[in-house]
Amino acid sequence: MLLLTDAAIVGMLADPKEAQARIREVHFLPFNPVDKRTALTYIDSDENWHRVSKVASAKGDAFVGGFFSQLVQEQPIISEWVRAGCYAANVIIQRSGCTYPEKPDFQ
Repeated sequence: MLLLTDAAIVGMLADPKEAQARIREVHFLPFNPVDKRTALTYIDSDENWHRVSKVASAKGDAFVGGFFSQLVQEQPIISEWVRAGCYAANVIIQRSGCTYPEKPDFQ
């Protein structure tokens, strides 16, 4: 699911190559299905080193669900897609197990 989010965000760029234009990749760790993690080490245009890591989790899945809920409803404002994703992730991290409110209050 996280790859779908990445694709959606990079897809918003005029040219997807912009996403990596100012960085130099040092090391890439592909997605590992056991620990559900991927990582990237890179150097930015100011020669600063960075390591980013992503973990597939319920809140990530919830974000994607909220994000795409607006896309499929043809919401024209992209920031609303992100707002819906943040709302869904926020609901999930406040609940125990695989549960959700009976009536969502997303407006």
